[in-house]
Amino acid sequence: MLNKLRYLSLMCLTVFMVGCGYEQVPPAHVGKILDTNGYQADIVPPSRVYVGWREELVLVQTGTETKAERMEVIMQDKLTLGFDERFRTRIKTSDERVLNGIFNDIAVDRAGGQRLLTLSTVYNTYGKMLVRNKAREVISQYSVEDVHKNYARISSEIYKAITDAAQGIPLTVSDVALGNIAYPKLITAAVEAAVEAAEERRVAIATQEAQVQIEMKEKEGQQKLAEMDYKIEMTKARALRDVNKTVAEGITPELIALKTLEVQQALAKNNSAVFVPYESLNNTGLNNRMFSK
Repeated sequence: MLNKLRYLSLMCLTVFMVGCGYEQVPPAHVGKILDTNGYQADIVPPSRVYVGWREELVLVQTGTETKAERMEVIMQDKLTLGFDERFRTRIKTSDERVLNGIFNDIAVDRAGGQRLLTLSTVYNTYGKMLVRNKAREVISQYSVEDVHKNYARISSEIYKAITDAAQGIPLTVSDVALGNIAYPKLITAAVEAAVEAAEERRVAIATQEAQVQIEMKEKEGQQKLAEMDYKIEMTKARALRDVNKTVAEGITPELIALKTLEVQQALAKNNSAVFVPYESLNNTGLNNRMFSK
C-alpha cells in the first residue's frame, strides 16, 4: 500500500513538473508570464526566466525595423502618383504602461503555440492606418510637378504629421522619406520626350561645332598653302629682279660698242644685206637694221 502511495505521489509530481523550467527572453524582446489568472505584473527584460506549471512566457518584439507602405494618391492636379513611404519604427519601451497595454490589447494564438507579439503585428494594429492616412493627407495637397521640386519638404511634412499623430500609439516613427516614385504615364512620356529633344539638340550642337572645327582646319590649311605660294612667287620675283639687275649692270658703253662692231662685221660678210653705218643710224635716231634686197 505504501508503495502505491509513493508511486501516485511521484506521478502527481511528474505531472506537476511537466512544462516547468527556464526559458529565454532574447535581446530586442520583453516578456510577461501568463497564467490562469492572466498576465503577471512584472515585465521581464532579456534574460532567463523560470516558467512554472500552467504558466506561459509571452514575448513582445521591441527591436527597430524599417517599413515601407506602397500607396497611390490622387494629387491636386487630379493625376495619380504612386510612391513608397519609408520609415523606421519600434515599440515604445520607456513606458511600462505602453507595454502593459500591448500585452492586454493583443491576443496571442496560444492554441497554435504562438507566444510572440511581433513588431509587424503591433504596427498593423496601431500604426499602419495612421501612417497611410497622414501620408495621403500631406502629399495630396501637391501637384505631381511639385513633388519633384519639393521632395525634401514633403518628406519633412509627412514625418511631422505622422510623429504628431503617433503620440497616442505605442510606436515611435523616424527617418520618414519618399521612395520609388511612379509618375503618371502622361508625365513620364513628356519627360522622356523632353530628354530626347534635349539629346537631339546636344548632338546637333556637337555636330555643328565639329563641322566648324573641320572648316576652320581647312581654312587654316588653305591659308598656310597661300602663304607658301606667296613666298614661292616672291622668291621667284626677287630672283628675276636680281638677274635683271645683274644683266643691266653688265651692259656698259664699251660692251655696246663691241657688240655693234660684231654686228657690222656680220653684215659686211652678208652679200644680200645693205650695210648702213651705225653712226648714221644714231644721227637719224633709227636703230641699226638690215634691209633685204
